[in-house]
Amino acid sequence: MPSYLHEGLVELFRNRPELATGYLAEVFGIRLPPFRDIRAEPCDFTDIGPKEFRGDTAFSLVNGAGEAVAGIVLEVQLCRPRRGTTWRY
Repeated sequence: MPSYLHEGLVELFRNRPELATGYLAEVFGIRLPPFRDIRAEPCDFTDIGPKEFRGDTAFSLVNGAGEAVAGIVLEVQLCRPRRGTTWRY
């Protein structure tokens, strides 16, 4: 069961999705394409196989024509996994 801290962080990003673009740019140095808006997206990423992948929240960056130009999946991690990433194929 997710903790209050985890759910609070997820809600923070859901309420202010521009925080995600700020973190990607300022903390991780990732350059994003130009965009005008951010919209929430479904965050279920189920593969055809038996594994199910769900992010905490997902956004798409939308240009002036209403087209998605990039996507962001947010997965709050309160500690580092022991062996690399938590999502594995």
